[in-house]
Amino acid sequence: MADKKAMTKEEIQKEAQARHDRIVADIMEMVKEGKLPEIRCLTRKQRRELDKQKLNYLKTVFQTKETAIGMQEKCYDWILDNVYPDFDFDELPNNICFFFGEAVYNATYSDDFSEKN
Repeated sequence: MADKKAMTKEEIQKEAQARHDRIVADIMEMVKEGKLPEIRCLTRKQRRELDKQKLNYLKTVFQTKETAIGMQEKCYDWILDNVYPDFDFDELPNNICFFFGEAVYNATYSDDFSEKN
């Protein structure tokens, strides 16, 4: 890893994207190996419940001093607990859970219908 002070903004962004891509690839490999459940989008009913709980961070006006990451983590925890109630995520590393929840959330709002059908 290069010295952060010597890196340009573009190099930092490229490095961050590469780290993100590695984590996503690892998660997809864990799904393929059966170590994680299949990533799927929320049903309309589940998405409405997420909204009702005020955990859909793209729709919720922050009324507290909650950070954006804090709101995302609460949202993803709700997804893990309610969309996959039969899977135990509790002993997995938090970063795996965070990115898995993010993948499910993103699938819910993607325009890739082939994954949903």
